[in-house]
Amino acid sequence: MAVTCNKDCGGGCPLVAEVDDGRVTRVRDNPLAGRTMKGCARGYEMPRVVYAPDRVLKLLLRTGPRGSGQFREAGWPEALEVAARGLAEVQSRFGAGSILALAGFGSGRGSLPSTQRLTRLFLALLGGYTEITGGYSSAAADFVTPTVLGTYLPGIDAATLRHSMLIILWGANVTDTRLGCDTEFHIREARRRGVDVIVVDPRRSATAAKLGTRWIPLRPGSDVALMMAVLHVLLSEGLVDRPFVEAHSSGFEQLERHILGNDGGVAKTPAWAEGLCGTPETLIRELALAYGRMQCWKAAAAAFPPTSAPSTAWAAITWCRAVTCTRACVPTRRSTLACATTIC
Repeated sequence: MAVTCNKDCGGGCPLVAEVDDGRVTRVRDNPLAGRTMKGCARGYEMPRVVYAPDRVLKLLLRTGPRGSGQFREAGWPEALEVAARGLAEVQSRFGAGSILALAGFGSGRGSLPSTQRLTRLFLALLGGYTEITGGYSSAAADFVTPTVLGTYLPGIDAATLRHSMLIILWGANVTDTRLGCDTEFHIREARRRGVDVIVVDPRRSATAAKLGTRWIPLRPGSDVALMMAVLHVLLSEGLVDRPFVEAHSSGFEQLERHILGNDGGVAKTPAWAEGLCGTPETLIRELALAYGRMQCWKAAAAAFPPTSAPSTAWAAITWCRAVTCTRACVPTRRSTLACATTIC
């Protein structure tokens, strides 16, 4: 039976479930998917999840304090009554705005109805609710992307990684979090033919260990400082494509003054960043030069890692891409910069 585990990694891996007497016994890769699209342990081990002895299969009501683990079984009439009474009490005491519609799934994640839309419809009919702006997964990227690319629906075709001469995975732990079921395959193929794969991550992740040719560690929350230092090197070494920046961006002059310390602040040099990131000055400079000299094509996927202030990080990484995006007609000098969430 053709299936997919539908985890929130965005992989949507094509799998096959083997069923024996109504019971799933094994999940494996779908042979029709070809050699590039493979699953991972999360999908392969789904039978253990489905038949886990501690899986909750019945309605339970908490009978003790939170965290006590004290529950009892309940039927649907009682459970619905408890939920209705709780919603009514909160609405009566604090108003409809005190009810937050936080999250839900669309119909594409294995749920036939869109639980997100149905929840909002129900709460609207109940009298109203509070809705979040953006999302806790990719709000910063959603805000910046339309300005940079003109649409909310950009993406990266992992197969184009074969054209890269340099791949930088900044917080993109593709081995564990997937970001497409074929991304890891294409990066591995690029590395096999000699492409340098630089992994920037506080942890020596599975991606750094299996795919990276170089791992650049930094302290959590210091991504922006590292990016500013990279920009400082690009500016100092004349690796900025000024005609491109002038034609396709605004505010660069102010940014340049800030990076170089000409606005009254400190210059954002690699030495300055080392004290904040813990990344050696020489390593920062090597990263910047490798990135700046492999000018051509930069791509970002999904959301920026939660190791720094998201909106600031996205602004910084956007400028890193913008100032070096030159000579797109030269097919032999291409680099790919993928920045992605690491917590799927």
